[in-house]
Amino acid sequence: MVAATGVCFAQAASYEIYLDKMYFTRNNFQQEVDINGVMWKITDYVNIDSKYQDPGYASSYYGFGYAGGRGQQFGKVESEKFNFLELNIESAVFEGEITDINLEASLSKYWQAGKLSVYVIGGDGNAVQYGETVNLTDANAAYNFAVPDDGGVVNGRVKIRYHDMTNTYSPGPFYLGYINVETEETSEEPEVETVMYEKYLDALVWKPSNFKEPQPITADNGETVNWQITDWMTANPTWMEDKYHSNYTFSYAGGKGQQFGTASDNAAFTNLVIVSGAFEGKITDINLEASLDARRNNPTGKLSVYVIDAEGNEILYGETVDLTGTNEAYNFYVPESGAVEGKVKIAYHDLTGNRGFFLGYIGVEYEKSKGTSSIENVVLSGEKIIEGIYDLRGTRLDTPLKGICIIRYTDGSAVKVIVP
Repeated sequence: MVAATGVCFAQAASYEIYLDKMYFTRNNFQQEVDINGVMWKITDYVNIDSKYQDPGYASSYYGFGYAGGRGQQFGKVESEKFNFLELNIESAVFEGEITDINLEASLSKYWQAGKLSVYVIGGDGNAVQYGETVNLTDANAAYNFAVPDDGGVVNGRVKIRYHDMTNTYSPGPFYLGYINVETEETSEEPEVETVMYEKYLDALVWKPSNFKEPQPITADNGETVNWQITDWMTANPTWMEDKYHSNYTFSYAGGKGQQFGTASDNAAFTNLVIVSGAFEGKITDINLEASLDARRNNPTGKLSVYVIDAEGNEILYGETVDLTGTNEAYNFYVPESGAVEGKVKIAYHDLTGNRGFFLGYIGVEYEKSKGTSSIENVVLSGEKIIEGIYDLRGTRLDTPLKGICIIRYTDGSAVKVIVP
């Protein structure tokens, strides 16, 4: 069993929206407005004529609109007195640390000047400026507001501030065309240990009297998992009836392990499925030793391995293999879609000319979450000293042999390797 500590990982997300319609209006301009799943609100503003600062004028006179490629419009061209000298828009809290902010903004051609600043307001209420204040123009432009060098990323609300609007004659509106907020949520990956459940079948497990019942198989690490024959098919379908089950043959075949079927042609299996109990973690590798009884009829057969997840989906591990009369080690690796937690399904199928087949070794590696972490459970990185090299039966080897070998280290860890 190899222990491994938890690590931190970051999951990035991008919130972005082109403001392709009017979101803020006279009727909602100081209410929360849903913009692509995030709530935004105008929290403060300064009207160019102070006597019209009263919100009572908003529904009748303040100007909001949609300005085509420029996006949301704040203010209006035809009325100077109701335009804004300053306007602040704040978002709801984003999940995760805010790593970058991008905006498209511009002024009306009637403005001489105006500025745009962006902040992130943390949980303590402090507003941290991102990037630098920019001078807006009447050309729609993209601006980047990067993480501050001195403060680092912040978790909180985004504040967009239009301010210092000046003009030489009748002022006009300003625009917000695009919002992009990049976030990164950092969390600690659960600490896991890689468990090696492995057992060479050195005694008879299944027999006619118990072959339909779950059979506990205790691995070398002391872990016990139930394995059950859940489906099978005989060469003669009539012999599927219960009255014939006593004629089925199971035996122990020495170095080849558990043997399934040897007696009557009628009772020979053409398919057989064995399913384990659920392993408590994602299964990262499966290894089996298997073969056919090649003493007659030039037998053929296939072996496939699946993991059955909690929803009952069967995920193929590795590739289906063609069995031979020689006992061989087969590796059934994790699919490209990733490791799965669940039950192991071993399927012998398409068996022809057969008088028996064998299962010699079961090896299942899986990552099990650790309930607690302690320094005693950590395997420190660095050079390791090999304690010994073993085959699947636990026999110590002087040098690795072709097939699957187990390398054990003096720190108690172990790895499985395939020697070509």
